[in-house]
Formats: sequence, structure tokens, C-alpha cells
Amino acid sequence: MFKVFQTKTMQSQIDSVVDYIIEEFGNIDFAIEFLQEINELIDMLSKYPKSGIIYEPLSGELLKFTYRLRKVKNYKVFYTLDEENQIVYLAYIFHQKQNIEEQLE
Repeated sequence: MFKVFQTKTMQSQIDSVVDYIIEEFGNIDFAIEFLQEINELIDMLSKYPKSGIIYEPLSGELLKFTYRLRKVKNYKVFYTLDEENQIVYLAYIFHQKQNIEEQLE
């Protein structure tokens, strides 16, 4: 099994999503459901780290890392693999309407 770690950026983005759901929609149940799905994703990635599709930018531009992508609700979770050390790094989470290519390194 792979270990799964969240980057500080990812942790901050998850917090922002939860805050947005609660503040804009007043929907605590949906925020909890969102967090549960993130936890389910973490569990799944520990067992099947290559389950996400490899993200290829529309611009064809090379990125610093090879990112894989999984969806959680209306959000896309980007992660990288360190196969040698069996680690998944959850890097970013973006709403599906965001311009992702501007955000990724």
C-alpha cells in the first residue's frame, strides 16, 4: 500500500472549499459529504495509486511534474506519485470551471 500525503497547498484549498460551501450555501451536510469523499479518495489511492488519469495540458506544454487526476464532486484533484518510496502526494484541488493550466507548475 502507498502512503498518501497532502501538500500544504492542498490542505489550504480543501479548507477553502469547505468554507465556501458553508458560507455561500449554508450547507454543512454537503461540506461533510465533500470531506468524506476526499477521505474515500485517500483510501482508494493508497490501494490503487495509478487509478487516476494522467493529466495532459491542452497547451501541450510540459509541466514540472506528471500529475494524475481524480474527480470529487465538481472538483478535480491532482496528485503525483513517488513509486520508489510508494507515496502519493495530493497536490491541488480545483473547481472544474477554473482555468487549471494557469495554476499548475
